[in-house]
Amino acid sequence: MDDEQLIAGNVAAAMPSPLDTPTVSGEDDDYRSETSSETHDHGYIGSGGFVGVKRYRQPPAASSYSNHRDLSLRLRRAAVGVIGSESSNGGGTGGLTAFAEGLIGADVVLCVAAGKKRDGARRFHAHRFMLAASSEPFRAMLTGRMREASERDVEIRGVEPSVVEKMLIFIYTGDVTVDLESVVGLLIAAEMYELEALREICKSFVLYHAHEVFRDPQIVELPEKLLLEIIEHDELQIREIPLLEALVGWGQARVDSSDRTPVVDILGDVMEHVRFGTMSVSDLYGKVRPLVRDGIVRESLLTEALFHHLKWGTPSGRASQRMKPRALAAALRKRKRVSFIQHVSFHDERPNADE
Repeated sequence: MDDEQLIAGNVAAAMPSPLDTPTVSGEDDDYRSETSSETHDHGYIGSGGFVGVKRYRQPPAASSYSNHRDLSLRLRRAAVGVIGSESSNGGGTGGLTAFAEGLIGADVVLCVAAGKKRDGARRFHAHRFMLAASSEPFRAMLTGRMREASERDVEIRGVEPSVVEKMLIFIYTGDVTVDLESVVGLLIAAEMYELEALREICKSFVLYHAHEVFRDPQIVELPEKLLLEIIEHDELQIREIPLLEALVGWGQARVDSSDRTPVVDILGDVMEHVRFGTMSVSDLYGKVRPLVRDGIVRESLLTEALFHHLKWGTPSGRASQRMKPRALAAALRKRKRVSFIQHVSFHDERPNADE
């Protein structure tokens, strides 16, 4: 007999027989058997070969739960003042004043003037720790050695009040409503205050509504860094000619009359991302060539696109990217091809065999 069998036999001998110990089964026993605090008997061998029984209590069960939506709604009610069904409007304030004076625990006031006006600035009450935890620029401004760290009223420049309101709602609740009227200003603010999630939301909106966004006069306010990130993307939903016209307007708005920097130099890096090779030959001669004569577009870009149509040479690097159609152009070409095939098949009138 091995050791394991010997131990099992000794433990069994030490345990009382079910026949010797009367038991009564009831609801309490059934309940205790199902709970996490039930006890278990374990046999052991003590010194001198003594066999005993120890009773151990199993630790109670534990589960972790998260309810971020409830937290978001509570923050919204406290900071934004939206209650009940009004909270489903995607970040709006339901007609109430967001971040008003009665905000509990607010220790900083953001003063935001509309445009260049200094009078009648809107005041947004907020919490330093919320702003600092969400944005490194806010952290440096409100908790570092800057003057604003010791002041209750902090002036915010370069951002419209409506944009600041949307930005604060996003910081507190994670909700935002993006539209054509606010997307450019919101994207600039997200870049300025390093709100990466908000930045990506706005950037995606611009990509998929580019044909409308680039017609907005506000597009000239977009920093070059953000503009380059957008126009280099394959998913940009706009044709190249409207994009080219919008970029020319963007460059002309940046011409500094004091140093008279040529617009061709301002647009140098920007025009590198225009897909000239995907334009038709008629557009290259009718739309692009006049811009070359006016010193807005480099002649090398026009020549490169014409060579591509003539199939002279093989472009590489960024030049090859300029010959690649964007997703929108590729989809339109495929749609035209399908329409043409359908047109032919639907109207293919073959002569009668009897004729």
